[in-house]
Amino acid sequence: MENRLPLIYVASIGRSGSTLLESRLGQMPGVATVGELHLLPHEALSPERPCACGNLVTNCPVWSEIIREFGLSGREEMAPSLRMFREQHNAGRTLRPMELVRMLIKGVSRRNLRYAQNTLEILEMYSSLLARDALRPVILVDSSKDPYRLHALLKSGLFDMTVVHVWRNPTAYLFAVSKRFIRGNESPGALDIRRIVYSVRQVLAWNVQNAVILLAARSVPADRRLSLAYEDYVLDLDESVTSVLECTSSNVALRLKNEGSTVPTHTVAGNPTRYRSQEIVVDDAWRRELEPGYSLLAKVLGAPVFWFLRRGRNAQ
Repeated sequence: MENRLPLIYVASIGRSGSTLLESRLGQMPGVATVGELHLLPHEALSPERPCACGNLVTNCPVWSEIIREFGLSGREEMAPSLRMFREQHNAGRTLRPMELVRMLIKGVSRRNLRYAQNTLEILEMYSSLLARDALRPVILVDSSKDPYRLHALLKSGLFDMTVVHVWRNPTAYLFAVSKRFIRGNESPGALDIRRIVYSVRQVLAWNVQNAVILLAARSVPADRRLSLAYEDYVLDLDESVTSVLECTSSNVALRLKNEGSTVPTHTVAGNPTRYRSQEIVVDDAWRRELEPGYSLLAKVLGAPVFWFLRRGRNAQ
């Protein structure tokens, strides 16, 4: 299909460093990042959510027009809604059996095709609004993370897609989501059933999310997808960004090389501080602070998917 919209999709489970990568991509000439686009209907209903431009999302010169055009703050919102794979602002469902079946048979529903069309219309308006005020981007970045959304966009054929799978090892991930237990525990050696159950659930969620991303991305040509481990790419973020841009189609890659101007930043779930220069340090506190028992739990439960992730990274 000709004239498909160029799009980099960042897929991951939370706490994996995807915002860091997305932010640096947004600083590159010709690249515009929309942030986590599927959160837009939720942000449209909030008076406190900022865009990376410094305004509230509802007052942003780009997002406010999109919200009005598509009725995202009221009952007349497009159907299916962008929130189809993100029912709440801070959470979406990890397991969607019918969507998993569609992935396995490489199928897609009419509803998902309409969802992808709605996404395309929003992204096209976003690009047009940037072109009105500054410069039309060569390629957009969507860091919505969700693998079910990824599958719907891929199967629609509407996008010239590059997929970046960002992940952390399960032990580091468990530490990242357990800091409230670790740093607030007055008796580190005490048996905490609530925390054990929480840890098991989190590692299982890590397994499912990363496995479903691998499943969704299998239809993407090998030269158009990239697997990035946090512990690797944070050591040389610029090199990783270059690798991502080299995975785009040849036409887009050539246009990016010839592009000298950066694009204004307007992101959903954005924060102006994410685009300020700051020292990047590898977060390896988990090696020192995560108790041995929980470290072992994460290693054992996460071993199968972690093996596939490492194999995919080494095969690149």
